[in-house]
Amino acid sequence: MSAADFADALKKNPNVPAAVKKAIGSKKGSLTSGGVKPEKDKQVLYDEGFNKAFTAGKSEITTAKSRIKVTQDKSGKTAWDQVVTPDMAKGEAPGDWRRTSAEGKEFSPATFHSDKHEVIYGWTPGAFSTNKREQQLILVMIVTEIEVTNPAGDTKVFKTSPNEIAETMMHEIALHAGFQSARKNDADDDSPSRNMYVNEIEDFFRGPRDSSGNVPDNQTTTDIKAFLAQPKPGSTPQPGKAGGSASGSGSTPTPK
Repeated sequence: MSAADFADALKKNPNVPAAVKKAIGSKKGSLTSGGVKPEKDKQVLYDEGFNKAFTAGKSEITTAKSRIKVTQDKSGKTAWDQVVTPDMAKGEAPGDWRRTSAEGKEFSPATFHSDKHEVIYGWTPGAFSTNKREQQLILVMIVTEIEVTNPAGDTKVFKTSPNEIAETMMHEIALHAGFQSARKNDADDDSPSRNMYVNEIEDFFRGPRDSSGNVPDNQTTTDIKAFLAQPKPGSTPQPGKAGGSASGSGSTPTPK
């Protein structure tokens, strides 16, 4: 996706707040914002972080691909192995440059791995260089493709929807890139204060909540859960054993 595509993902989505649609744009290959200014009669939480991500000018946004492999032991217990890889220029990879001597440096590539039982739609793991750029920028990854291998050994590729992409962009920019730019804790740790921010963005895209206060899963998560629940040949299905939760984001130190 180009910067213009990212801007359109927000501008053309009916669930994105009008203030964001008005502010977002692109210029010379970069995603831009003229500053989100919510209507005077609406009190929101996302605007501070969203605006900080752009005024700081220390982030880069890119699409990414995820690979999930779920295995199951004889007792029915499942293990998840998930790797998110950003889409970068050919031959380019994120990581860190480390000084090996007074005059020498060595590049160490980064791998973004999670063993949590969840579908990751976005991940903003912090500031990284690349093997072609020493400058560190906050890496904002928006997952557009998820390759899943289920316990039966079958593999299927899932494409995230425009609505899922828009929700992920809002979450990653406002709650991770913005918070990191302001040097604030951005971990999705289920604390009441953090959940206020997370819930606000979820409600734009996935309301209404049920009696327990939960929003529905994204459709891609529902589809992946069904695929993971397919039993191994010759085994007895164990409902719920292969499922996972939805996740809008991942953040340092652990993906959520």
